Amino acid sequence: MTARWRVKKSGGKVYGNAGMDQLKRLIGGKKILPDDLVAEEGSDNWVKFSEMPAFAPLFALRSEPSAPQQKHSAGKGQGNGCPQCDAAIAADAVFCVHCGTDMRTGKKVAAADNSSPPGAVSRDDPGGKPRFLGGIVSDTEITVPAALLAVGLAVFAIAGFSKGGTDTAAGMFLFLSLRIVFVVALGIPACFLVARILNTGFGLFHTAVLKLAAIAVLPPAFAMLGGLMLPFTGDWIGWILYFSLLEWLFDIEFYEAILFALVLAGMQILTAVLIARYIVGALGLA
Repeated sequence: MTARWRVKKSGGKVYGNAGMDQLKRLIGGKKILPDDLVAEEGSDNWVKFSEMPAFAPLFALRSEPSAPQQKHSAGKGQGNGCPQCDAAIAADAVFCVHCGTDMRTGKKVAAADNSSPPGAVSRDDPGGKPRFLGGIVSDTEITVPAALLAVGLAVFAIAGFSKGGTDTAAGMFLFLSLRIVFVVALGIPACFLVARILNTGFGLFHTAVLKLAAIAVLPPAFAMLGGLMLPFTGDWIGWILYFSLLEWLFDIEFYEAILFALVLAGMQILTAVLIARYIVGALGLA
Protein backbone atom coordinates (compact mmCIF):
# COMPACT_ATOMS: atom_id res chain seq x y z
CA MET A 1 0.00 0.00 0.00
CA THR A 2 1.37 3.44 -0.98
CA ALA A 3 2.26 5.61 2.01
CA ARG A 4 0.23 8.75 2.64
CA TRP A 5 1.67 11.74 4.44
CA ARG A 6 0.67 14.75 6.54
CA VAL A 7 2.39 18.12 6.37
CA LYS A 8 2.67 20.65 9.18
CA LYS A 9 3.54 24.18 8.06
CA SER A 10 5.44 26.68 10.22
CA GLY A 11 2.19 28.33 11.31
CA GLY A 12 0.90 25.05 12.73
CA LYS A 13 -1.69 24.26 10.06
CA VAL A 14 -1.78 20.56 9.18
CA TYR A 15 -2.54 19.21 5.71
CA GLY A 16 -3.30 15.55 5.18
CA ASN A 17 -3.59 12.57 2.89
CA ALA A 18 -0.80 13.49 0.47
CA GLY A 19 0.96 11.09 -1.86
CA MET A 20 4.70 11.05 -2.49
CA ASP A 21 4.33 12.59 -5.96
CA GLN A 22 2.25 15.45 -4.56
CA LEU A 23 4.88 16.24 -1.95
CA LYS A 24 7.69 16.19 -4.50
CA ARG A 25 5.73 18.49 -6.78
CA LEU A 26 5.07 20.93 -3.93
CA ILE A 27 8.72 20.93 -2.90
CA GLY A 28 9.67 21.75 -6.48
CA GLY A 29 7.11 24.57 -6.47
CA LYS A 30 8.54 25.98 -3.20
CA LYS A 31 5.26 25.47 -1.37
CA ILE A 32 6.98 23.16 1.10
CA LEU A 33 10.09 24.43 2.89
CA PRO A 34 13.00 22.44 4.36
CA ASP A 35 11.89 23.20 7.95
CA ASP A 36 8.26 22.17 7.39
CA LEU A 37 7.35 18.93 9.13
CA VAL A 38 6.12 15.65 7.66
CA ALA A 39 4.65 12.52 9.22
CA GLU A 40 2.95 9.43 7.88
CA GLU A 41 -0.83 9.31 8.15
CA GLY A 42 -1.79 7.87 11.55
CA SER A 43 1.54 8.84 13.11
CA ASP A 44 2.56 11.84 15.22
CA ASN A 45 6.28 11.32 14.57
CA TRP A 46 6.96 14.67 12.90
CA VAL A 47 10.28 15.07 11.08
CA LYS A 48 11.70 17.98 9.09
CA PHE A 49 11.57 17.51 5.33
CA SER A 50 15.29 18.35 5.17
CA GLU A 51 16.01 15.32 7.37
CA MET A 52 14.05 12.82 5.25
CA PRO A 53 16.21 10.93 2.73
CA ALA A 54 13.30 10.76 0.28
CA PHE A 55 12.77 14.53 0.24
CA ALA A 56 15.99 16.32 1.24
CA PRO A 57 17.71 16.17 -2.18
CA LEU A 58 14.71 17.80 -3.84
CA PHE A 59 15.32 21.11 -2.10
CA ALA A 60 18.73 21.36 -3.73
CA LEU A 61 17.45 20.54 -7.20
CA ARG A 62 14.53 22.96 -7.37
CA SER A 63 15.17 26.33 -8.97
CA GLU A 64 16.42 28.75 -6.34
CA PRO A 65 18.42 32.00 -6.51
CA SER A 66 22.12 31.67 -5.87
CA ALA A 67 22.97 31.63 -2.18
CA PRO A 68 24.79 34.77 -0.96
CA GLN A 69 28.39 34.38 0.05
CA GLN A 70 27.69 34.80 3.77
CA LYS A 71 25.76 31.52 3.71
CA HIS A 72 28.99 29.73 2.88
CA SER A 73 31.00 31.11 5.77
CA ALA A 74 31.43 27.75 7.42
CA GLY A 75 33.82 26.45 4.76
CA LYS A 76 35.06 22.99 4.07
CA GLY A 77 36.39 21.05 6.96
CA GLN A 78 35.06 23.41 9.65
CA GLY A 79 32.39 21.02 10.97
CA ASN A 80 29.32 22.88 9.77
CA GLY A 81 30.00 23.01 6.04
CA CYS A 82 28.95 20.74 3.19
CA PRO A 83 32.00 18.91 1.76
CA GLN A 84 30.61 19.31 -1.77
CA CYS A 85 29.23 22.87 -2.05
CA ASP A 86 30.79 24.48 1.04
CA ALA A 87 27.39 25.72 2.24
CA ALA A 88 26.74 26.24 5.95
CA ILE A 89 24.50 23.52 7.36
CA ALA A 90 23.43 22.29 10.78
CA ALA A 91 25.94 20.13 12.60
CA ASP A 92 23.50 17.23 12.84
CA ALA A 93 22.16 17.55 9.27
CA VAL A 94 21.82 14.31 7.35
CA PHE A 95 21.52 15.96 3.93
CA CYS A 96 22.69 19.26 2.49
CA VAL A 97 19.59 21.08 1.30
CA HIS A 98 21.71 23.20 -1.08
CA CYS A 99 23.24 20.48 -3.25
CA GLY A 100 21.64 17.20 -2.11
CA THR A 101 24.77 15.63 -0.61
CA ASP A 102 24.28 12.77 1.84
CA MET A 103 26.49 13.81 4.77
CA ARG A 104 26.91 10.17 5.81
CA THR A 105 28.45 9.10 2.51
CA GLY A 106 29.64 12.40 1.03
CA LYS A 107 27.83 11.62 -2.22
CA LYS A 108 25.02 13.49 -3.93
CA VAL A 109 21.68 11.72 -4.04
CA ALA A 110 19.72 11.78 -7.28
CA ALA A 111 16.13 12.98 -6.94
CA ALA A 112 13.22 11.07 -8.36
CA ASP A 113 10.87 12.55 -10.91
CA ASN A 114 8.61 15.03 -9.17
CA SER A 115 5.98 15.35 -11.84
CA SER A 116 2.37 14.49 -11.11
CA PRO A 117 -0.99 15.54 -12.48
CA PRO A 118 -2.83 18.31 -10.64
CA GLY A 119 -5.65 17.07 -8.45
CA ALA A 120 -7.63 20.26 -8.16
CA VAL A 121 -10.87 21.55 -9.58
CA SER A 122 -8.91 24.52 -10.87
CA ARG A 123 -5.42 25.97 -11.13
CA ASP A 124 -3.29 24.55 -8.33
CA ASP A 125 -2.67 26.74 -5.29
CA PRO A 126 -3.71 30.10 -6.79
CA GLY A 127 -1.50 32.96 -5.66
CA GLY A 128 -0.01 30.89 -2.86
CA LYS A 129 -3.29 30.85 -0.97
CA PRO A 130 -2.66 28.88 2.23
CA ARG A 131 -5.93 26.94 2.19
CA PHE A 132 -4.91 24.91 -0.83
CA LEU A 133 -1.45 23.41 -0.52
CA GLY A 134 -1.42 21.81 -3.94
CA GLY A 135 -3.37 18.57 -3.73
CA ILE A 136 -3.15 18.42 0.06
CA VAL A 137 -6.20 19.47 2.02
CA SER A 138 -6.31 21.18 5.39
CA ASP A 139 -8.58 19.41 7.88
CA THR A 140 -10.78 22.52 8.09
CA GLU A 141 -11.51 22.23 4.37
CA ILE A 142 -13.77 19.29 5.25
CA THR A 143 -14.93 19.90 8.82
CA VAL A 144 -16.09 23.50 8.33
CA PRO A 145 -18.39 22.98 5.30
CA ALA A 146 -19.64 19.71 6.82
CA ALA A 147 -20.59 21.56 10.00
CA LEU A 148 -22.31 24.33 8.02
CA LEU A 149 -24.24 21.75 6.01
CA ALA A 150 -25.35 20.03 9.23
CA VAL A 151 -26.53 23.36 10.69
CA GLY A 152 -28.55 24.14 7.59
CA LEU A 153 -30.18 20.70 7.59
CA ALA A 154 -30.96 21.03 11.30
CA VAL A 155 -32.67 24.41 10.76
CA PHE A 156 -34.87 22.98 8.01
CA ALA A 157 -35.66 19.90 10.11
CA ILE A 158 -36.74 21.99 13.10
CA ALA A 159 -38.82 24.29 10.89
CA GLY A 160 -40.47 21.33 9.18
CA PHE A 161 -41.42 19.59 12.41
CA SER A 162 -42.72 22.82 13.96
CA LYS A 163 -44.87 23.63 10.92
CA GLY A 164 -46.41 20.31 10.02
CA GLY A 165 -44.69 17.43 11.76
CA THR A 166 -42.94 14.52 10.12
CA ASP A 167 -44.60 14.83 6.71
CA THR A 168 -43.57 18.46 6.30
CA ALA A 169 -40.03 17.72 7.48
CA ALA A 170 -39.78 14.82 5.02
CA GLY A 171 -40.98 17.07 2.22
CA MET A 172 -38.34 19.67 3.11
CA PHE A 173 -35.59 17.06 3.08
CA LEU A 174 -36.73 15.85 -0.34
CA PHE A 175 -36.61 19.43 -1.60
CA LEU A 176 -33.16 19.93 -0.06
CA SER A 177 -31.84 16.72 -1.59
CA LEU A 178 -32.94 17.80 -5.05
CA ARG A 179 -31.54 21.28 -4.46
CA ILE A 180 -28.14 19.92 -3.37
CA VAL A 181 -27.92 17.65 -6.41
CA PHE A 182 -28.94 20.48 -8.73
CA VAL A 183 -26.51 23.04 -7.25
CA VAL A 184 -23.55 20.66 -7.04
CA ALA A 185 -24.12 19.17 -10.51
CA LEU A 186 -24.07 22.64 -12.08
CA GLY A 187 -21.71 24.23 -9.56
CA ILE A 188 -18.73 22.02 -10.41
CA PRO A 189 -18.78 22.97 -14.13
CA ALA A 190 -19.24 26.60 -13.04
CA CYS A 191 -16.09 26.27 -10.90
CA PHE A 192 -14.13 24.97 -13.87
CA LEU A 193 -15.41 27.73 -16.15
CA VAL A 194 -14.74 30.60 -13.72
CA ALA A 195 -11.32 29.15 -12.90
CA ARG A 196 -10.46 29.19 -16.60
CA ILE A 197 -11.75 32.72 -17.12
CA LEU A 198 -10.12 34.32 -14.07
CA ASN A 199 -7.22 31.91 -13.51
CA THR A 200 -8.34 31.45 -9.93
CA GLY A 201 -8.88 28.35 -7.78
CA PHE A 202 -11.72 26.49 -6.07
CA GLY A 203 -9.76 23.70 -4.39
CA LEU A 204 -10.08 19.95 -4.79
CA PHE A 205 -13.09 18.23 -6.30
CA HIS A 206 -14.40 16.49 -3.16
CA THR A 207 -14.04 19.59 -0.97
CA ALA A 208 -15.70 21.73 -3.65
CA VAL A 209 -18.66 19.32 -3.68
CA LEU A 210 -19.01 19.59 0.11
CA LYS A 211 -18.77 23.39 0.06
CA LEU A 212 -21.35 23.70 -2.71
CA ALA A 213 -23.70 21.47 -0.72
CA ALA A 214 -23.30 23.71 2.33
CA ILE A 215 -23.90 26.82 0.20
CA ALA A 216 -27.02 25.21 -1.27
CA VAL A 217 -28.54 24.61 2.18
CA LEU A 218 -27.36 27.19 4.72
CA PRO A 219 -28.37 30.50 3.03
CA PRO A 220 -32.00 29.44 2.35
CA ALA A 221 -32.21 28.04 5.90
CA PHE A 222 -31.23 31.35 7.47
CA ALA A 223 -33.28 33.28 4.92
CA MET A 224 -36.30 31.33 6.14
CA LEU A 225 -35.45 32.09 9.77
CA GLY A 226 -34.85 35.76 8.99
CA GLY A 227 -38.16 36.04 7.18
CA LEU A 228 -39.97 34.56 10.17
CA MET A 229 -38.32 36.90 12.68
CA LEU A 230 -38.13 40.07 10.55
CA PRO A 231 -40.52 40.16 7.58
CA PHE A 232 -39.05 41.22 4.23
CA THR A 233 -35.46 40.57 5.39
CA GLY A 234 -35.22 36.89 4.50
CA ASP A 235 -34.05 37.36 0.91
CA TRP A 236 -31.41 39.88 1.93
CA ILE A 237 -30.08 37.58 4.62
CA GLY A 238 -29.96 34.69 2.17
CA TRP A 239 -28.02 36.61 -0.49
CA ILE A 240 -25.57 38.15 1.96
CA LEU A 241 -24.85 34.74 3.46
CA TYR A 242 -24.59 33.17 -0.01
CA PHE A 243 -21.84 35.53 -1.20
CA SER A 244 -20.11 35.52 2.18
CA LEU A 245 -19.87 31.72 2.10
CA LEU A 246 -18.59 31.74 -1.48
CA GLU A 247 -15.80 34.14 -0.56
CA TRP A 248 -14.92 32.43 2.72
CA LEU A 249 -15.16 28.75 1.85
CA PHE A 250 -13.50 29.00 -1.55
CA ASP A 251 -11.10 31.77 -0.51
CA ILE A 252 -11.93 33.89 -3.55
CA GLU A 253 -12.46 37.61 -4.11
CA PHE A 254 -15.88 39.24 -4.21
CA TYR A 255 -15.76 39.84 -7.97
CA GLU A 256 -14.90 36.17 -8.45
CA ALA A 257 -17.89 35.22 -6.31
CA ILE A 258 -20.11 37.53 -8.40
CA LEU A 259 -18.96 35.93 -11.65
CA PHE A 260 -19.44 32.44 -10.22
CA ALA A 261 -22.98 33.31 -9.12
CA LEU A 262 -23.81 34.71 -12.57
CA VAL A 263 -22.38 31.67 -14.36
CA LEU A 264 -24.23 29.29 -12.03
CA ALA A 265 -27.49 31.21 -12.41
CA GLY A 266 -27.15 31.14 -16.19
CA MET A 267 -26.54 27.40 -16.17
CA GLN A 268 -29.53 26.86 -13.87
CA ILE A 269 -31.81 28.89 -16.13
CA LEU A 270 -30.59 27.06 -19.23
CA THR A 271 -31.06 23.68 -17.53
CA ALA A 272 -34.57 24.62 -16.37
CA VAL A 273 -35.52 25.71 -19.90
CA LEU A 274 -34.22 22.46 -21.38
CA ILE A 275 -36.07 20.39 -18.79
CA ALA A 276 -39.29 22.34 -19.40
CA ARG A 277 -38.99 21.85 -23.18
CA TYR A 278 -38.39 18.16 -22.69
CA ILE A 279 -41.45 17.80 -20.46
CA VAL A 280 -43.62 19.78 -22.86
CA GLY A 281 -42.43 17.64 -25.75
CA ALA A 282 -42.92 14.42 -23.81
CA LEU A 283 -46.50 15.37 -22.94
CA GLY A 284 -47.25 16.46 -26.46
CA LEU A 285 -48.27 19.96 -25.39
CA ALA A 286 -46.18 21.80 -27.94
